[in-house]
Amino acid sequence: YRSRVDVALEAVATLQPPQPALELRLSAGRSFLHTQTKGRQFSRDANLARILELADQLGSAPQRIEAMFSLCANAFGVGEYREVAEVARRIKDYASDPDEPVAVLLSDRFLALSHHYLGEHDVARRLADRVLHYPAGNAHRQYIGHIPKTVSMRILLARTLWIQGACDEAVRVAQEAVDLAADANSQALSQALAMGAIPNAL
Repeated sequence: YRSRVDVALEAVATLQPPQPALELRLSAGRSFLHTQTKGRQFSRDANLARILELADQLGSAPQRIEAMFSLCANAFGVGEYREVAEVARRIKDYASDPDEPVAVLLSDRFLALSHHYLGEHDVARRLADRVLHYPAGNAHRQYIGHIPKTVSMRILLARTLWIQGACDEAVRVAQEAVDLAADANSQALSQALAMGAIPNAL
């Protein structure tokens, strides 16, 4: 649907009065798409700058968190893992309450991923374990996506355990991720297999 988002972004710029909340949703969606597609006249840097500008204009904590989520996902998709960590740390600041569970959960989830891909596996393991023990009711779907944290964090743990030499435990955790993903959805299952179980089996 990239072409539809491009058309919508061009149209939203002509609306009077301006609708920053709508533009933010579209820009955030476009940010996700950039990791797979380029599209017409699209600049990642300009889009990210606009997302930050719109987030600052809006006083809504959920909208700000959603904007930061899109920035993290985009940076992760293009391999900018240090940028992921920087934005993830800011997520808590964009919440109305620094202890708001969804902000903490989302921040720690992205921090766990960034530390793992930067080779800082002890830190990644601690964060992943913390995310796994958050109450499930605190995770709003629009911030988390289609891969449940119970699956994504086990994938990360399986990879980390293997790298650190705990092979038997890595295989066990990868199988747990596959089992949980099979009960969730096909996207979760494909990730559990492709990112966890199959690499460990190889």
